[in-house]
Amino acid sequence: MKTWYFVAALLLCTAACQKGKQTDPLPSVNKSEVKPRKDFAQAANPENPFDEVGKIHNLGLEALITYVETTRDTTRYGRSVFLAKFFKEHYNIHAKPEQSLKLEMAIKKDFKDVLFSQRISNRSKEFLKEMSAILERIKTLEDYSPYKEAFVTLEKKIYLEKLPEKEKEILLSTASIFRYSGLFWMEFYNNTPQAETWGLLRKLAGVIVGIAADATSFFYYAFVDSSYYERLESTIDMSYVCGYGTGWY
Repeated sequence: MKTWYFVAALLLCTAACQKGKQTDPLPSVNKSEVKPRKDFAQAANPENPFDEVGKIHNLGLEALITYVETTRDTTRYGRSVFLAKFFKEHYNIHAKPEQSLKLEMAIKKDFKDVLFSQRISNRSKEFLKEMSAILERIKTLEDYSPYKEAFVTLEKKIYLEKLPEKEKEILLSTASIFRYSGLFWMEFYNNTPQAETWGLLRKLAGVIVGIAADATSFFYYAFVDSSYYERLESTIDMSYVCGYGTGWY
């Protein structure tokens, strides 16, 4: 059974995930404006062979939010072009991401329906349920450590489990997104000056919805014929729309 604040967080997501539909031209952006400012080392789990996926996600999301706050460009077109530029400049990758309004609507309705809609083994579904349960247990933004430790423990179990290699890879990389995204949104809503007067519910809404959008989008696109960078680019934008939008608008 969902806690009252978790239900409220998902309700707040309904309005937030519908933003960013304008198509204004993209303002010019200098390379200095897209440089990430953090390395998010606190979230690292060296035992996860796909740990780097979560780190790249956080760097891209931090850069995207910096871009939006600098240029005031919140359009889908602007964000898409910016992220393409970010991945080209920092990783020399030209990705062609998906941007699905249908997926946004499905995630905001119930992210777990999206997670469990893919054809995976029953054991992998059990691991997904554990990931969802860890997310739903968030009650405070003051201490990231218990959240991270829960995922590190779960990732070790996944790594040692006899699973199809593709499923194991997807689960471990999705867990990395969950873990890094948790640090990103907890820090964001704890350290944003505009959020000082906000109540816990509003902050939790931004954190929970942002993490859910991150991990669910990444997991979904793992079953589409897409590269890690394409999945990340799509996931970063989904997180911006749902996590940033829920807390701010």
